[in-house]
Formats: sequence, C-alpha cells, structure tokens
Amino acid sequence: MKRLLLVSLLLLPFAANAGLYENTGFVPGTIWMSPSTYFAGDTVTLYTVLFNGDKTAISGAATFFDNGTKISETPFTFAVDKPVLEISAPWKAAEGEHLISVSLTTKTGGLRYASSSPVRSYVDKDTDADHIGDIADDDDDNDGLSDIDEARLGTDPLNPDTDKDGMPDGQEVSQGTNPRIADPISARIQFASTTLGKIEAATVPIANGIESVRQNLDAWVDSTSDTLKKEIAAQKSVATTTNKLGFSQPSATAKTTSSMPTPFSLFSPRNVLAGLSTINFFTSSQPIFYISVFIVTLLCVRLLFALMNRRHE
Repeated sequence: MKRLLLVSLLLLPFAANAGLYENTGFVPGTIWMSPSTYFAGDTVTLYTVLFNGDKTAISGAATFFDNGTKISETPFTFAVDKPVLEISAPWKAAEGEHLISVSLTTKTGGLRYASSSPVRSYVDKDTDADHIGDIADDDDDNDGLSDIDEARLGTDPLNPDTDKDGMPDGQEVSQGTNPRIADPISARIQFASTTLGKIEAATVPIANGIESVRQNLDAWVDSTSDTLKKEIAAQKSVATTTNKLGFSQPSATAKTTSSMPTPFSLFSPRNVLAGLSTINFFTSSQPIFYISVFIVTLLCVRLLFALMNRRHE
C-alpha cells in the first residue's frame, strides 16, 4: 500500500499534462521479485507497477520476458479513477544469468512508456537446501567436507556420497576410509544404523501405547481392589455385630440348595478380589507384563497361522 501511494505521488506531474496515452505505462525501474532471496528451481512472483495519467479507461496486456523469452501474459484494465495498478506473474527460476523485462500492449492505441527498464538477476543453485547459494556456500553438498577439501581429495562437491556406499564423504574421511571407493563394511554399518533407526521410530509409539495401557490397568486394579477390601471389611463388621447381639446366622445348608456355585456367587467380592490380585501380579511389574504380552502375541500368531492352514487344506 505504501509503495502504491509513493508511486501515485510520483505520477502527479504526468497527470497535470495528460494527453492521449502520453502518460500511461511503467513507472521507471519498477520490477521486483518476491521472495527476494531465491534459488534455482524456486517459484518466484514477479511484480511491476503501471500508471495511467491520461484519465481514460485503458485495457491491454502486460507480457513478462526472461532473456527475451516470454514468461507469461497478464491482462489489465485501468479504470478512470484508478491511476496506479500492480501486475504480477509467476516465474520458475533457473540457474544462470537472467534479464527480466515487461512490455505493454493495448487494444486502442500505443503507449509512451510501453517497455519497462530491464532487471538483471543471477540465480544460484542451493545443492544442500541450506538456504545458502553454492557460490557463497563452503560446503555445497553438506557432507562435512568443504569444497576445497573435496577438490583436494577428488570427491564430488555436489554429491554427499561420492562412492554411493551409503556413508557421507565427511564421515568416511573421519573414519579413515576412502570416500571415492565403496566400502561394503561401511555400507552395511550405515544400512544397519538406518534400519535400526526406522525400527525404533516405528516401535516406540507402540511401546509407549502398551506401557500406557499397563499403567492405567494397574491403577484401575489397585483402585478396585481397595474398594472391594473396604466392602469385605464392612461385611465382616456387620457379621460381628450381629453375633454379639445374639442373632442367629443362616446355616450353611440354608445358603444354597445346590452344591454348584451360582453365577452371582462367582462374582462375590472375595472372588473378584482374588482375580484382581492375579491381574495385579502381571501389571505391577514391567518385565512380567511385557513377557506375558509377548507370549500371548506369539500364541495368537500361531493360532492365526493354524486357522489359515486349516482353511487351505
């Protein structure tokens, strides 16, 4: 907004002596890029500012060029009450020297300022994507060896692993191996290290989830056991008070007419507490819990394979 206001003030002299298309075109020197820092392969937005001091509605197209080759064409329309217009176009930056320019064409006549002042730009590569161009970067491939050391050793300054054995050139030099000759042992070490890292990254969330289940289950068992113990203690207290008052207790034969336990008797507080004590034996100890989980997993896998084999028979 500030840029457009400044341009509007600069154009006031043109507007005072306006003639047909005499004061319409580019503000001198107004081509810029965003972002201002970019490298080969980046998509950059090119900007320019047009002015219309003729107080006439004008329409046409702004064509952006790179070294004389057309980049894109952007249509524009000037309203009578809109003297300043910003035009933009995308540009895929390539390595090397560039001369960026813009030209205007209209449907109704010529323009006095139909061509912009060209802007020169050199686009550098950023091989290791560290936001430092290769020209200014001491280590273009970020392998731990400077470009000067790579030239001395005969390694590729744009390839972090010249011999393609899986180990960066800088690491090979620090270990005393030759970064230009593939080392099978180094490759195996690097492969093992990478594989273990991937396995760890995949299994850590699973292990954390299992540990969370163990802790929550152990806390629930402890809480429920405490509740049942209080309930059993309360029942004993009631029974003791009843005996002291001289009330008769139901005989053993009156409690049930069958020697088989009823479903409700299986879930009596004492039986549930005994079951929770067994569960607590496994959940309170990490080694026992994980060994149990491992054994159960193996049994499930074995059962799954047995069922699959039976289906194929």
